[in-house]
Amino acid sequence: MSIKSGRTDYVIAGESVQLSCHYMFTKSYERVLAVNWKKDGHEVFFSTPNKRPIALSLFRNHVDYNTKDLLNTVTLFNIDLNFAGQYSCRVITEYNESENSAQMIVIVDACKDSNWKTKTDMVNCVEEISFHCIGMYPKPSPACSIHNDLTDQYFAGETFDMIERLPNGTYEIAIQRRYLAENFTQYPGKLSFHCHLLVLMTSWRMGINYKLFGDAGCIDQPPSINNGTKQLIGEKTCWQTPRENSRVNYSCHDGFNLMGPSVLICRNGTWIPDPINLMSQPVADLRTYNQLRLPMPYCQMTENLLKNDSKSNLPNVFAKFNCNLLLLLLNILLFLAKINC
Repeated sequence: MSIKSGRTDYVIAGESVQLSCHYMFTKSYERVLAVNWKKDGHEVFFSTPNKRPIALSLFRNHVDYNTKDLLNTVTLFNIDLNFAGQYSCRVITEYNESENSAQMIVIVDACKDSNWKTKTDMVNCVEEISFHCIGMYPKPSPACSIHNDLTDQYFAGETFDMIERLPNGTYEIAIQRRYLAENFTQYPGKLSFHCHLLVLMTSWRMGINYKLFGDAGCIDQPPSINNGTKQLIGEKTCWQTPRENSRVNYSCHDGFNLMGPSVLICRNGTWIPDPINLMSQPVADLRTYNQLRLPMPYCQMTENLLKNDSKSNLPNVFAKFNCNLLLLLLNILLFLAKINC
């Protein structure tokens, strides 16, 4: 027996499903006299060749009689959670009887992505996450934890605050959490909240992967510059690092020219030259940045200052030369005086 729907191993409430009964004849001239369908041991459908099948109990008003093979298949529409259970079909022939069965899992997916609520307070670095859902079936199994995105490891699991069975058989589910960045200072920009609802023995799942406290920004400080100044512009992250897209403006003292980019920008955790504010090598976009191998900014002494500096040293050079010459002449005279004596 097989159960087919638009899913692989479960059926969503409100959708259609087809039950098929499979069997093999032991004799070439054997023929089917009747097929008896049961759910959890109770008869729900009875079919015989060339006659309209009889739908009983739960199947009434849910059978599609336009199906071509009403003897071996039953197509049900608009099913609900009451259709979940163990199904069996018994095939009766002139010579034998055989029976096989299959489990139908019906999921009432009342829980939607919109049931998740998140609130980020980047001023106080607080994250609030909540989830509330009414009408889920069957009872889900939660799997929630804080995740270290760098090491792909999970912290201790989080339990739901409420998984309560309601009078109609469905479940009410709720969880609410509040996280402070100050409790996770050793994991800058590496944390996310993973929480999913699972239905055991199926591939169904729903949930959320939510980044906590934003990115780490640029952990390394922007490079310093000799004979100049830098000005950092931008907000800080919850980890007290410059936030993504923060900028550093560079300038040089009098007598020095700025070489290289005048602005560095924080991109993906790295300080790179801002392609819009380059003094020496304009860049159309970030794609060409890596190819150009642009230098970091630095201050170079102006040509006039270099010339003036070299001229100011000339008198000192001549003074040193004249002094050395006089000492040499004095030593020669002393040597000659000793010879005459």
